[in-house]
Amino acid sequence: MTVTEPSKLKALDAMTGYLRKALAEPLVGFTLLAGMIFAVWNVWGEPEAELIVITRDRVAALAEEHRLLEGRAPSAEQLEQLVQRHIDEEVLVRSAYALGLNRGDGRVRRQLINKMSFVVEQEPGEPTEADLQAMYLANPERYQSPAQADLVQVHTGEDAVDAQTVQALASGSLEPSILGRVSQVYGVMDIEIAEAIGAENAAVLAAAAPGSWHGPYSGPQGLLLVKLVERRPQAEFPRDQLQRYLREDWYISQRQALRRQQLDTLRRGYRVEVEAFKPSLQVAGS
Repeated sequence: MTVTEPSKLKALDAMTGYLRKALAEPLVGFTLLAGMIFAVWNVWGEPEAELIVITRDRVAALAEEHRLLEGRAPSAEQLEQLVQRHIDEEVLVRSAYALGLNRGDGRVRRQLINKMSFVVEQEPGEPTEADLQAMYLANPERYQSPAQADLVQVHTGEDAVDAQTVQALASGSLEPSILGRVSQVYGVMDIEIAEAIGAENAAVLAAAAPGSWHGPYSGPQGLLLVKLVERRPQAEFPRDQLQRYLREDWYISQRQALRRQQLDTLRRGYRVEVEAFKPSLQVAGS
């Protein structure tokens, strides 16, 4: 049976009326809505593309909002991301209006975006071992505990320390507490050591033998002597912990991919024009 245009409008109006009632029960309404949006498109085809124009003033406002929040102008890449996010939001808002979600509802744009975001959200299935292995191989360092060191520190203040003093500490003939305040630190990462004594000194310490003394180094509290007690190399997380992290990252990446697919599908119902924009303030990185 061929559906005429008036029949389409009546059917769509009846459907949106039903959806508005269903939305009073969010768990029921949103579940029904998610399936019905794309069912309508499958039966009647996607709607004719509607024009979305992103004006220069809108782009300027996005750049200014970023500057106020972050304290600096966005880079060219960041500005492009801001524009693309705004397009996604505009698509969600217009799709929500097309479905009548705004009728009798005085809630603001953000709430409409949240409603449509819920509609396009999809839960991925279960990852396979191959999925998790690929996730691991893509960034193995993410799933390893960093190298760590246990140290003894002697804060000598402004008192100079010569090489003979360091040798006396190494031989055990000199008690560290005689030179200044002694402290012990455990599980210090390389990046933290580099921040304290510099990258080159940290590299020397990383290659040193346990029990050796090093320095003096200039720090915020004066001169510093350091003894490397123990160093533990970078190591993979325990299997249970590794599996948990991999699954969490896989679910996040899959949800993002599915959301992107749904937004791209919605975008096909619109024609988008972004006007050329030349900010009065130079865009960082351009």
